[in-house]
Amino acid sequence: SRYPLTEQVQNALYWIANAIAVGIDRVAALEELHSRREGLLFRLASQIRDSLDLNTILAKAVSEIRSLLQVDQCHFLWYLPTTDPRTSFVITHQAQSSSVPQSLLDYPADCVNWLSEKIEQHQMVQIDDSSKVEGFDGQTRAALKQAGVASMLFLPLETRSGQRGAIVCNHYHNIHEWGVSDVELLQAVVDQLAIAIDQAELYAQTRAAALAAQTQAAQLSQAFQDLQQKEAQLIQSEKMSSLGQMVAGIAHEINNPVNFIYGNLDYVRDYTQDLLEILSLYQQKYPSPDSELEEKIEEVDLGFITEDLPKIIASMEIGADRIRQIVVSLRNFSRLDE
Repeated sequence: SRYPLTEQVQNALYWIANAIAVGIDRVAALEELHSRREGLLFRLASQIRDSLDLNTILAKAVSEIRSLLQVDQCHFLWYLPTTDPRTSFVITHQAQSSSVPQSLLDYPADCVNWLSEKIEQHQMVQIDDSSKVEGFDGQTRAALKQAGVASMLFLPLETRSGQRGAIVCNHYHNIHEWGVSDVELLQAVVDQLAIAIDQAELYAQTRAAALAAQTQAAQLSQAFQDLQQKEAQLIQSEKMSSLGQMVAGIAHEINNPVNFIYGNLDYVRDYTQDLLEILSLYQQKYPSPDSELEEKIEEVDLGFITEDLPKIIASMEIGADRIRQIVVSLRNFSRLDE
């Protein structure tokens, strides 16, 4: 308060104030970045809890990572070891800017082989500047240059069931220095995705087991219905068998007296005819019977009896023959297998 500030002191204070302002801005930006990254992990975790649809989870993951890290391209790929290096990778989900000229499928075979080795060895690949990277042979560096990759962050993934994949972030137009926070973020995302894949596989196995159980229950229900139907058929068969035995017994019991009657009707007819002929001869030889016989003839109406008795015997033959036909039908019914 007693001495005025010199120009040097004022400049120093201005420099300190600007440095503090820059520091505050950096802290705020870092906090915002951490908040966005925590938000990404939280959304992925929520997505995994809320949905077991692996396609939805992977699509959201690559889109969120590209938006958060501002990379040219982010994709998820499955690793399928084959004899043909060009088919080792299968990109299933991808998010990229419209200015990206090519995808991982356009990578040369040497680059694909090199990344395949990294997946098999479960090694991360971090390339800030592909033109100045150290520790790579000329062939690998040439393959990266041919692919047009300026910067790459490659994190492999492996599930409990042994499936392998990777999250890949690429810059094609400008180089990018990957920070520790970038690697930590992607590693956390990879861990979350591994959990999501395991849960999706477990859910698929559970659904398959439930479907198998439902199928088995349906088969058991159908088998039970078939058994019930067969049981009903057996009961009906037993009933029909018992009915057939009963019908056969009835037919046998009816057949015996009918055969007796039918077999004696011929004799009855012949005997009756003989008696009628003898009666006719008596009438011719003794045309004038005594009064008692005359009264009896009129009482019994001998003329009607002589005319109707052959008809009665013929009717009895028809009835006996009809009974025999019924007995034959009953026997045929009792011998059927149906």
